[in-house]
Formats: sequence, C-alpha cells, structure tokens
Amino acid sequence: MGGQGVDHHAVPPVGENLERQASPAVGGEAVGQFHGRAHATILPQASGTVWSPSACLASTVVGRPARRSGVGSVRMKIGILGTGGMAAALGGAWVAAGHDVLVGGRSPLRARRTAELAAAGAGSLADAARHGDAVLLAVPAAAAPRLVTELADDLAGRTVVDCTNPLVPTDDGLLLDVGETGSIAWRLATAAPGAYVVKAFNLCHVSSWTLRPPTFENVPLAVPFCADHPTAVAATRTLIDSIGCTPAPCGGLVRAAYLEATAALAIGMWWAGLQPRNAFPSPAEAPQSWAASPRS
Repeated sequence: MGGQGVDHHAVPPVGENLERQASPAVGGEAVGQFHGRAHATILPQASGTVWSPSACLASTVVGRPARRSGVGSVRMKIGILGTGGMAAALGGAWVAAGHDVLVGGRSPLRARRTAELAAAGAGSLADAARHGDAVLLAVPAAAAPRLVTELADDLAGRTVVDCTNPLVPTDDGLLLDVGETGSIAWRLATAAPGAYVVKAFNLCHVSSWTLRPPTFENVPLAVPFCADHPTAVAATRTLIDSIGCTPAPCGGLVRAAYLEATAALAIGMWWAGLQPRNAFPSPAEAPQSWAASPRS
C-alpha cells in the first residue's frame, strides 16, 4: 500500500510479480508495503468493477458524488517521516489540499527529492516530527518502532498516523509480523506513550493517493481509521476529508489489528489472482426479495 527513480503515477500491470520494497536502515526511505499485482486491482477493470479494501467498508457512501479535495478543510501542519512512495503521494495530496507539509528523512538529499515531488518542505526526521500537528509514519514497518522510540519526545502531544503493513510472505500466504502486541500500531503507541497514534492509509496502493481526488466510479474512496484520542480523531478526519476521501472510523486503536489483518487478507487474495470484492458485496447490491421470504 518507492524510493529513488520511482514514477509515483505509474501503476504496475496486473500479473506483475509481487515486490516488497524495504530499507535495511532504521527510518529508511522505502515504505514497507507491497506493490504490484496485489494492489493493481484497485483500478478500473474491464468488467467495470472497482474495489479497494477501503471502499468495501464504505457501503454507506455508495452513490455519493465525488467531492473536490480541500474544500472547507482546516489547514494543518503535517510532518512526514520517510521519503518513499507514500511520503510523496500523500504529501503531494495534502499540499494540494492546502496543508503545510514537511518531509523528513535520514538522507537530506532524498528528503529534498521527495519534498520536490510533493511540492513540500524538507528536513531531518526530527524536523518533521516537530513540524507537524499530525505526523505520517511512512517507513518500513520493521523500522517503525525503533524510529518512534527515538523521536518519542518530539512526537508527544501530536497525532501520529501509521500507514505501515507488517506483512511477511510465507508458504501459507501473507502473515502479520506483530509479535504479541496484536498490531504494529499498538507497538508504536507503546514506544511513544505521549503521542496519539492512529492507524490509517494502509489499505490502498500508493497510486490511489496520486488521484485528485481519489474516486472510483464517481464515489469518494473511504479511508478506515482507528484512533483513541479525540484530537487524533479530529485530525485524521481532516487529513482524509481534505483530500476528497470519506473518513470511515472503525473504533479505537485496539482494533488496528483488524485493519492490518484486512491488508494481509486482501493483498494475499490479489497475490493469488483473486478479487476480494467478490467476497464483500454490499447489502445494497443484493436482491431484496429475501426480506419477504420465510425465515427458518
């Protein structure tokens, strides 16, 4: 759900081998998410059916016309930790919506390059952490807890949005690598107890966030999120709504494990050449004759 030389508007073709991009460095600039066939099916297919894991949770907004991004939104200061594809795509979306965005990385050169793609400011990881009312964590999931621990003081009192997917490919398919904590988001909340951690933006391919706004079949993309603190809930709603998407609150951070598991399930199905939408039809799409039929 890239690094140097990535075309952030390019979409991998269906059938391309699944590729995990990761960085060996803590706070590395490649996002620990999956690219390729697993996500390509979020785009319109020949059948006319469009789906993403986010959209499947938004049956209440089916048929709502697309909104213009940035309309009526509150201007926020947003820091981004990481310089990969998610940093460029979401950073660019937030800049286009009128927010003040600063991209931070361990490499000043890569921070500047990503910032240029997003038309944002650039600085160090600490600069980005201190800059934001909200901070997007866009580094590999394996590196995220240590980075958040390093920046815990700077992140205190801020909304920290975790978009990572701690997925590990195995012979049995994709599994979550979260230890005994239940979710990577919960580990991050433990690593920075003064921060308001949110799980969001982990269910769609990076290409979705380059759309202005992200709509499919003229329906705004729904973005599920889990958060505990009222300040974090409000900030996350603004981050989502301002880019033309629909906030889809899914409960407190304890339920972040379900969002991470949803990513593992959906990406695994895509990887196997299956269409997750077929397993999650909206009740509105089903015949209503069942209502009058006898119950057993």
